Amino acid sequence: MGVLCRTSPRRGWDAVLYPGGWGANVVGVPGVIAILVVLALLPVVVLMSGGVASGIIGFFLGRDADRRNEGSELLELED
Repeated sequence: MGVLCRTSPRRGWDAVLYPGGWGANVVGVPGVIAILVVLALLPVVVLMSGGVASGIIGFFLGRDADRRNEGSELLELED
């Protein structure tokens, strides 16, 4: 079979599986980490922004309801 990998001084399956050495696969690691971080944070960001949007919409709709019903007896009822 001869030399399995001419650029590597190692022989055997290690040279076949990792021809550039063990550190050759480190190049893609930052991309994998970035994808995992985005996948972990995206649902949190969507839910938090939905909560903020709901609060803003609720505030304006409540203010609109108070203005529309101003002077009606329903606003003067005690809780």
